[in-house]
Amino acid sequence: MSELPYPKEVIASALQHLIKRPTKVGLDALKVGYLSLADFQPLTTAERDALSVMRDPKRLPPDRLIESGALETFQALLAKCEVERKQLAGTLQLLESAKD
Repeated sequence: MSELPYPKEVIASALQHLIKRPTKVGLDALKVGYLSLADFQPLTTAERDALSVMRDPKRLPPDRLIESGALETFQALLAKCEVERKQLAGTLQLLESAKD
């Protein structure tokens, strides 16, 4: 969940274009790359802090981890990624059905 070299929309558009006109080599990699865009989210300060804590959750006792809100924030961020991944998967299915 870090920054991309270009806006996510530009990368998604380029991948969509390539997926619609694939070569036999690399189509699966394009699909994985497209779905992986969901892992790149703009982060609030609280989300950045939660990610920092969750990279090494053993540094806080479990009760402190819950009290800090890091666990809840991290879970919400994962849910946001999953919602976007489902949206991307839906778009991918539409692209694939349009090829037929």
